[in-house]
Amino acid sequence: MLLKFIWRWIKEKSIGVHKSENSQEDVLAAASALMIEGKLREAIDKYHKYLKIDPYNVIALNDLGVCLANIGDMQEAHRLFGLAYCMDDSYTPAVVNHASFLIDQKQSIEGLFYLKSARALDPKFSHINAVYARLCLNYRGDVKAARYFQLRAWVADFDNLRLANSYLFYSSYDDIDERLLAAEHRFWAETLRPIKKQAITEARGKKSSEKFRIGYWSPDFRNHSVRYFFRPLQENHNREKFEIFIYHDSPFSDGQTDHIKEACDEFNSVFELTDDSLMNLMQSHQLDILVELAGHTSHNRAALLQERLATVQITALGYPPTTGLGTVDVKLLDRYLLTDDAPYYYTEMPLVLPTSFWCFDPIEEEPAALATDPPVVRNGYVTFGCVGNIAKINERILVCWREIMRRVPRSRLLIRAINFDDAAAEPALYNRFQIAGLPMERVDLCKAEGGKAYFESYNDIDIILDTSPFNGGTTTCFAVYMGVPVVTWAGKSLISRMGLSIMSNMGAPELVVTDADEYVRRSVTLSQDVTYLRRFKQEARQRLRQTGLGNGQIFAKEFEQACIELLVQKATGSLGYVSQIDVLPAEEMVRRAYGALGYDQGDAAQRILTYCLRHYPNCGSAHILFTSTMEGERRFEQAATYLLERLDRFNDEDRCAALVNVARNQILADLLDQAYDTVQQFADFVPKNVFDQCQVQLYQARFTQPLSLTTSKKTLPIKGRLCCLIPCDDLSRFEIMCKQLQSICLPVLGWEIIYERCEEHQRVAAYRAACARSDINVLLLLQKNIDIYEPLFFQELVTALEKYDVVGYAGATRWKILDWTTDAFEYKAGGFMIPSTEKIGFFEVMLLGAGKLCLQDGIAVLDGGLLAMNRAALSLADCDANLLGAETLLEQMWSYAIQFAGGKLAVHRNLGVMVRQEISLDRRYCASVRTEIAEKHKFDLFQMKNPDMAFVSIPTSSIKQAIEILNVYFQE
Repeated sequence: MLLKFIWRWIKEKSIGVHKSENSQEDVLAAASALMIEGKLREAIDKYHKYLKIDPYNVIALNDLGVCLANIGDMQEAHRLFGLAYCMDDSYTPAVVNHASFLIDQKQSIEGLFYLKSARALDPKFSHINAVYARLCLNYRGDVKAARYFQLRAWVADFDNLRLANSYLFYSSYDDIDERLLAAEHRFWAETLRPIKKQAITEARGKKSSEKFRIGYWSPDFRNHSVRYFFRPLQENHNREKFEIFIYHDSPFSDGQTDHIKEACDEFNSVFELTDDSLMNLMQSHQLDILVELAGHTSHNRAALLQERLATVQITALGYPPTTGLGTVDVKLLDRYLLTDDAPYYYTEMPLVLPTSFWCFDPIEEEPAALATDPPVVRNGYVTFGCVGNIAKINERILVCWREIMRRVPRSRLLIRAINFDDAAAEPALYNRFQIAGLPMERVDLCKAEGGKAYFESYNDIDIILDTSPFNGGTTTCFAVYMGVPVVTWAGKSLISRMGLSIMSNMGAPELVVTDADEYVRRSVTLSQDVTYLRRFKQEARQRLRQTGLGNGQIFAKEFEQACIELLVQKATGSLGYVSQIDVLPAEEMVRRAYGALGYDQGDAAQRILTYCLRHYPNCGSAHILFTSTMEGERRFEQAATYLLERLDRFNDEDRCAALVNVARNQILADLLDQAYDTVQQFADFVPKNVFDQCQVQLYQARFTQPLSLTTSKKTLPIKGRLCCLIPCDDLSRFEIMCKQLQSICLPVLGWEIIYERCEEHQRVAAYRAACARSDINVLLLLQKNIDIYEPLFFQELVTALEKYDVVGYAGATRWKILDWTTDAFEYKAGGFMIPSTEKIGFFEVMLLGAGKLCLQDGIAVLDGGLLAMNRAALSLADCDANLLGAETLLEQMWSYAIQFAGGKLAVHRNLGVMVRQEISLDRRYCASVRTEIAEKHKFDLFQMKNPDMAFVSIPTSSIKQAIEILNVYFQE
């Protein structure tokens, strides 16, 4: 059941531009708007302009840092984050970015501390998920968690290219079907925000007909692994046939950049150019070929390839999976990588080279020394090794490694990774390996070396055990360059066939396997063949030089010939490639669209749904969510009509959900007769789940004759005194609440009701004083944001407190997560109203919990907005003064403590409670209080579980009608 409106109630309202007191507030607003729109370089200029006037504005400093981080200038971004945090360590974005800085500095333990504090303070702040995802991948090797949290971060800021790139990159590490990986990339590409190019630059000069113009675009033309593969190509290009343009998209340059600059015809440093300016520059160069080298790695601008920037656009060298973009013409592969089912893995047509899809050459003045013999000769035992990011090591590989080590006694396993620069990474991986059953006394975890020492560290390894499905690429090239053979497990696409290509070019196809048994068997057999290991080491570099894998002249010639043939095919329209990449399941796309709506990403949600419905035209849940834009624009009748016109396409479950949304929109449009007719159709459905059953019953209650108001027939105590204690600094608000309770709520025979006020910061003392009074039978704690509209309110409370010790209007049957309100629907209970966020003058009835019982017991914790307590409860537990300043957490914890001490808690779902969201409660110490509670109760702040925020609900035109609906609903 889709209840789209509920996001408008639960989402955070504080997102927006914080205005400065100076005259430049319009500049700050413009900068923020540009950042949200994704025009980061333009936003950076605006922020710089603003900070000249107000240099210590924390929000501007932080947001400027965010923009710089997103385009790759991490050094300056970190400086700004540090300054913002020093100025205001309570500002959530500054706290999160401070944590991010620590994690980038390989101090993830300290970073996690601040990240937890931010999570406790503001669980809806989406960037927390992105930082935590990076920590999970890099320092825990937990790819599943990294993907989960990164997806949540991306959906919350859907047009943020860096977040999207990270999700796709993390997905590459996961042990998932390679067709699913391709589908993820297609989803990204086909839900992109279209480029709105503003300016058109005329081509400069007349293009020479004698040379092909080829451009290379990357943020990694520096001391980066890309240079091992690019320089051999660039420096062996036929300069008589090719004119080389370089587009260096990074703020950083070094000696490697200088080498690349010397070997081209035109070097363009484009980092500071806006997207429009960069596209115009490339188009002005009239390129025949543009080769992008980053894919979804690093700080790229892959989305710009939606535009035609050259006659032919190629993706190569830097990123194994597809880009997902249909506007990228080809992807560089070789004959070993190509399979018959390639269209299922690449949106780009394979450009197949005869030997290797890349060329590896360190081009070092002093090549790393190559050992004469494998280390087994001097050690007397075999050393297996794996070098690279620990995130590539999945459970399937660990099972194989365990068996290999069992079959090869005395063998050792050496893991070398840059991840171990962080103190948290080694124990995390050690624990994973130990759980997997590896003999840890024979496992060595080593930090990565640098420069020449890194190459020579391979002299300590006899055999590399490759990972799968993400093979080693650069690291495998390092290995064979240093004469170390690699046992590699081949899959279906480039990401899992890099090892196949490399080892085939090295004349060792026998080291390529296709299943787990063969992987183990081949590794064990190879460990016993010292002669093979010695011969491979001695012949490795000679073998490299004989093919395009290690010979730049061969590779460049093959690549140039392929490009020329490609241009001919392009000119004649004979490319003829049709991608067949799968589409993500409809349910997953609807889930992402729903998440985007929750973070005000309406345009992104519509793009996701449009893509979904293009491939799943009868998906009812997508159609239901698609009407959100109409509802947001108050076009309720149009939304209802849209669904009715498509109703027959849906399955029974979606049809029932659609009818609920139709009735809802008809009520909001004041089309009550039509809404009545719609509700009558519910009789044709038997909802399969409890939530849908409750939703149908609530709408049926709306069109059932209301009950007449009667007093309860339950036996009440002869007399008593009820003290209504309201913490409220605003005397006028207190008086309004008292008058309302006195005028609406009927008195209870024999009961005296007294009203008292206390200052909000003194409510602990007031609570304790009230508990100590012997003249009070019932203590009612009522927060200032609560109104009551049920005439039998006091009577219902007094009756309920005969059986239960504490009664509230909402709660949960367990407290397993800090924000228990986001636990699964079946573990919650509640009933209240809120002013409608969809139509002025309307109200929303909100229900939690299954069934139609008005009074629900077995409750572990109650919402602190309203607590009614009997004499027994007052002596069971004390409230904690340390929890002040965190909204109603003090009262929630008090109710939980009473339950823990043996008290009985219950939720009354029909007390006529109205929650006024516009009235805010004191939350000055939320961060510290929530962190303390999380630590005390060992709540996991980073559970891999989507929050359940659904309510059974219905809109009403008046409070009176809302009360009538609830009375009918609970009449049984």
